[in-house]
Amino acid sequence: MASHLLLTIGRHVTDDEPVALYFLKSLQVSFAPSNRTTSYSRGFYILVDSFKRGSASSEACMNNGAVTVHSGQTVLFGTANFGSGTYPPNMQCSYSFSSDLKDHLLAISMEFETEKCCDVMFIDGIAPPPYNLYNYQGFMQRTFQFASTQVITMNFTSDGTVQGVGFNGSVYNIDCACGSGVYQLTPNDTLLQITSPGFLHGAPTYCPELNCFWTIKFPVDYEVMLNISDINLRTGSQQDQFVIADNFARVLLSTNSTTYYGPTRFIITSGQVSINFTSASTMVLSPPLTREGFLVDLRMVKKYIRRTVITFTDDSFMADISTRSFVEGLNVTYEYSITARPGKKVTTHFFTTLNGIANLEIYDGSDTSAAMIDTSFLYNLTTMDGVPMSVRSTGEKLLVRVRPNLFNTKEKLDFQAMVTDWSQGTHCTHGINSTQPYGREENKWKE
Repeated sequence: MASHLLLTIGRHVTDDEPVALYFLKSLQVSFAPSNRTTSYSRGFYILVDSFKRGSASSEACMNNGAVTVHSGQTVLFGTANFGSGTYPPNMQCSYSFSSDLKDHLLAISMEFETEKCCDVMFIDGIAPPPYNLYNYQGFMQRTFQFASTQVITMNFTSDGTVQGVGFNGSVYNIDCACGSGVYQLTPNDTLLQITSPGFLHGAPTYCPELNCFWTIKFPVDYEVMLNISDINLRTGSQQDQFVIADNFARVLLSTNSTTYYGPTRFIITSGQVSINFTSASTMVLSPPLTREGFLVDLRMVKKYIRRTVITFTDDSFMADISTRSFVEGLNVTYEYSITARPGKKVTTHFFTTLNGIANLEIYDGSDTSAAMIDTSFLYNLTTMDGVPMSVRSTGEKLLVRVRPNLFNTKEKLDFQAMVTDWSQGTHCTHGINSTQPYGREENKWKE
């Protein structure tokens, strides 16, 4: 006689998961077909196996017990023979992984294959309520999943019969703190690193739902060399976005690419650069094949300035400030200090595009303490046909700085522009096509 009676009725009682039933001493099975007509084949099969009852053991459980996972730490767990043999019968593994750190998330990556019917792992803490309890059995594809709580518990038990490959995984404690804010570079503090959270601590990927924003400021007589040392965003997360912009929110780089092939080095001259990084809310990911995130290095250096002073008179009121392919050097800032005749204003006319060629700063006054004029519209042009674009001062003085782009993608660098304080009635740019210098000029070099 069976140790107890079990009655099952209906279609596909074990639809997706085999059901394991355990009996002591003996078992009797009875089957009575129904007289109902069905559209599917009816039948069943039963696998019967016997085994010797034994005491539960955790000997083959790697890192069994409670573990506090520290920031940047990786804790391994699994069955001892994973990859080389099956796990033993009558196993009982109990894990508890916890973190008490603010702005950190636990994450788990695990490979799992056990006897589908009978050897089960229950996991609590990686899914949000009310679905926070998972059961793993059979074969489970390796995934990378962030936890919904600060504690992950896992309990695995095996019976005394057929065994399987086992399981093997890692638990991570990933720092999600951006460190967003305003950073000031100074002559005594010229270096800065900006990274995705957790990158420098060996995190395999970055946290979900990030919105990091860094603003880096520096004196205008200096420039910043920005180098993207590493960038690798998540596969399949097109909402992840990395953006670099200048003082006027002109976007220098914007990417959500898994593999980035664009420029990695930039010269920033406008006294400020901002970096913004956002990530999608996805909690379950494909296991990272390489470390995901980014690393940006910034280095501030003194500008090397070639200064030209231009003073307009009634006899000379136009001047060419073209750089002639920057023949005097590519690692130079070409500065033009222009003074109009009394009561007049300075207008700068541009005959070449700027994007990828040069960085342009224009100050509405005699020096860099004056307000900087927004020139971002000039970088959006791909051609300079028709009436040239222009910028006008509000007073008698204007300061123009042109910095060639060392890391350009153009075959030839060139900058062509002219300045004047001449106007006829309303502001007009027609007929102004001079390429020869006018006005009184004085050249100086300064560091």
